[in-house]
Amino acid sequence: MPQIYRKTSLDGQHKTHIFYCGDCLDQSWLDKDDDGAPKHFTGRWEEAPLEMCDVCGAVDQESRDEYDNWAEELNQQQWEEDERMREDYIAPDSYLGKTPGTPEWEEASQLRDLMNEQEYK
Repeated sequence: MPQIYRKTSLDGQHKTHIFYCGDCLDQSWLDKDDDGAPKHFTGRWEEAPLEMCDVCGAVDQESRDEYDNWAEELNQQQWEEDERMREDYIAPDSYLGKTPGTPEWEEASQLRDLMNEQEYK
């Protein structure tokens, strides 16, 4: 699996839009210009696993899959949390155990409304 790198300034403060895979970066150090100087870019290179090599188009598919799985897991956790919130606040009949239209229902509904009102303050 190729590793992808991004060129940055020597101090790492400025990031460029230049991405090379490990093989192309190694090759750039070996190539020479007509004057004998290497054709590499001076600066610092940091990993950028979700990017694509500018030279050969290689991608680090393993890192991309790992990121996609992580993002999907976060989405699932958020969905589960939203579902719990919906059950607790939007669908009170699921936890009140009261019959709609009865005095117990009205009392529980008023209590729920009061709690929601205090929460939004």
